[in-house]
Amino acid sequence: MADTSVASDRLNKIPLYARGGVPEVWLINLPGDEIEIYQQPTAGRYARVRTARRGEELTPLELPALVVRTDEILG
Repeated sequence: MADTSVASDRLNKIPLYARGGVPEVWLINLPGDEIEIYQQPTAGRYARVRTARRGEELTPLELPALVVRTDEILG
């Protein structure tokens, strides 16, 4: 989870994960009250990026039977 390091995580860590081929990354943006979902790493970047807000349900790519509500993560 990120509360003070969102910008650093987005700028530094997310590209590292993309270059490493991590298929999906969730950045928990506590100050923004949202979850950023990064998917489909291609050429060191994520081709698909979306933002989930309170009230939404998320399903990880690698665990299609799991459904998580954003409110459970954001607190």
